[in-house]
Amino acid sequence: MKPNHKLNTIIFLSPSIVTVICSIVSLPFLTQKLDLEDFGYFYLCLIIINFLGSFSLLGGTVSMAKKFHGKEVREQEEFISNIFFLSLIISSFLSLLTLISWDFFLNKFLIDKIHLYIMLFVLMIYGFKTYISEILTINNRPLSYCIFIGMQSIITLLINIYLIQNYDFGVDTLFYSMLGSGIISLILVIFYSFQYLKRVPSFRIIKEILAEYRIAISGFLENLFIFFERNILNKFFGIELFTLFNYAKSYESQMLAINKAIVRGVYSAALFELKDKGSFSYCEKSIDYILLVILFFGLFFATIGYDFMSLISNDKFSNSSYFVCLLCIVRVFNNTNVAYNITILVKGKIKSFANIVYFDKLVLLILILLLVPFLQLKGLVIAYITSAIILKLYFYKTARKFFDVPFLEKKIFIICFIISSILLTSIYIGDSFFFRLNLFITSLLAVTYYFRFELFALISYLLQVVFRK
Repeated sequence: MKPNHKLNTIIFLSPSIVTVICSIVSLPFLTQKLDLEDFGYFYLCLIIINFLGSFSLLGGTVSMAKKFHGKEVREQEEFISNIFFLSLIISSFLSLLTLISWDFFLNKFLIDKIHLYIMLFVLMIYGFKTYISEILTINNRPLSYCIFIGMQSIITLLINIYLIQNYDFGVDTLFYSMLGSGIISLILVIFYSFQYLKRVPSFRIIKEILAEYRIAISGFLENLFIFFERNILNKFFGIELFTLFNYAKSYESQMLAINKAIVRGVYSAALFELKDKGSFSYCEKSIDYILLVILFFGLFFATIGYDFMSLISNDKFSNSSYFVCLLCIVRVFNNTNVAYNITILVKGKIKSFANIVYFDKLVLLILILLLVPFLQLKGLVIAYITSAIILKLYFYKTARKFFDVPFLEKKIFIICFIISSILLTSIYIGDSFFFRLNLFITSLLAVTYYFRFELFALISYLLQVVFRK
């Protein structure tokens, strides 16, 4: 049966919506008893987990496009069995190393040793969660993906609300909810991976996986650069602004999840389309919808997002809205490289894909070090936007080496101009809620007209689904 790409996209999108709703619902409860310093401490711990967890990925998310997608069941079983085995070995080693390091320096950073144990558990399943997400995407199983991601958010929400309402655990609440989410994700990992874990580890396949070491190294370096970047922000701006920025990153993560859902809905078909026809129609459609999502996020957080954040966070995270808008401008450039990404994966070399991290995170880190000490927040803005443009140029130039890829994202410049203009207007003129509200409504109407064809196609399809007999 031919896959329904629009329906798949909507289903892939649903866990992102669930995650956003759960985050919005839980924040008013959490901010009743937790301060910015508590959230900042938790965010720093998450950065450590992501940094160490990157070692267990082994570049597998990229390898799947070549060694898992479209392969026979036996080959898929061999690949998954071996990469799970490698991930388990590496995660166990890192967890043991982290546990030993408690007496040397972690006890000076972590408030309680229970936080260490929870972090170790999450680290152990870090790679498995990522692989299952990729398996469900490549095998075009949107409903399973929705359950896998959505259940983690729902469990986190329920634990947060229950503990805040009945106990006074402080920042421990965030760690207990992370533990609960990790347990449910482990159960789902076992359930979804059971059909593939039927082969014993093979030295030949392990050697093939390890041959993609450039991707593994780039993943490690990417998280290393993020680790340095966030700690530099903490040093220059303090824990409160660091917390506001990281909270903004959580909204960016939800926007990214929505954009990835759009890509996930057509990813398998886009791979086949490039391999069989050498065309990019699915990529072009996905870019239009990605820009629509980014534009809505940007307009909302540039205007009434400030008031929304103030309402749900007891006035603690209001200024995060402007950081979200900045990240939207960056994503206009970074999230529209779909065609280039697929081209490099299918036609290019692993080395070219691995170099992306140097043109993204390394450039950003260097620019932050050069600009922030002198220009402060203005330097941070310039660093993020400049690094995004450099990454776009690298993607375009590299993909064109391997295939005649058309420039599909012509709308990025006007989208970037619209978001920037609305943000500056809101900051310098919008001193009242009613002005920001009117600005949001006016800009939203203009955007609706600009994307009228894409919106009409989407609404028409949704109506067909709802009223289909």
